[in-house]
Amino acid sequence: MTFDSFPPRIVREFRKMEFDATNSSFSDAEGNLLVYSNGLYIANHTNDTVPNGESINLDHTIDQSILYQGVLFLPQPGNDSIVYLIHEERSVSYLSTNVTKVFNCYFSTINLHSNDFNGSVVEKNKLLIHDTLCYGKLTATKHANGRDWWIVIPKFNKPVYFKFLLTPYGIDTFPPQTIGDSTFSNGGQAVFSPSGDKYNRINAPYETDMWLDIFDFDRCSGMFVNAQGFYKNEEAVYNSIGQRVLEKKYNMPVFNSEVNLGHLPNGIYVLSVFTVDGEEFNKTLVVLK
Repeated sequence: MTFDSFPPRIVREFRKMEFDATNSSFSDAEGNLLVYSNGLYIANHTNDTVPNGESINLDHTIDQSILYQGVLFLPQPGNDSIVYLIHEERSVSYLSTNVTKVFNCYFSTINLHSNDFNGSVVEKNKLLIHDTLCYGKLTATKHANGRDWWIVIPKFNKPVYFKFLLTPYGIDTFPPQTIGDSTFSNGGQAVFSPSGDKYNRINAPYETDMWLDIFDFDRCSGMFVNAQGFYKNEEAVYNSIGQRVLEKKYNMPVFNSEVNLGHLPNGIYVLSVFTVDGEEFNKTLVVLK
């Protein structure tokens, strides 16, 4: 996807790497692709596996490529040659072989300047945390100093959030924070607002149920405040969440792909969408500016 025009252009390119739900990529300031991963291995801009980049995660008896937001690339502050990959690992549950859980989250580091600037993995599968973690939902935002990165990892089925800070010296661990109500962890997404002062997490464990948690986030201390929880029994939303929840009817012809949504406040909207033939049906739209 290129952002040199509006709307962004999607261009298809053949890659040897196969993708399912798990994916993350890292580009330079000009948008040139440098490295990417599917949760199984790390490839570079030439589409080759980087040296020591095969077999990330330690459990190879189970597919590691189906975690939404299961991998996340971040640049090391103050070092343009080192990139961190945060990656979660699926494992068979202790209670049943038919159920998978996430117990481990690791980090690996890539030196982009080594191997003739094709990159190589320096550290691999270093344990970041061992706990019962939510499925994916790895996300990050900048510290208020504009340099470091806050990393947030939710706990499974609990209102607990593990927080880490990526600095020029490595990753610092902060005490977990308990805030908000317990929810069922499953499909969904976690995202910070563009300004980084809002954190939004959605869990949609069933086809008709959705739990939405919204917090204010202090980018200096890394603390969540002002927890808001919402439950909706309707078509589940699996995409980015707005900063506040609203429900309203908004008429929009489905055949018009260039509807201007700029006047809508951030939020979740239940749309009254019409087909070309005038048939009405409801859809859920999320606006996040």
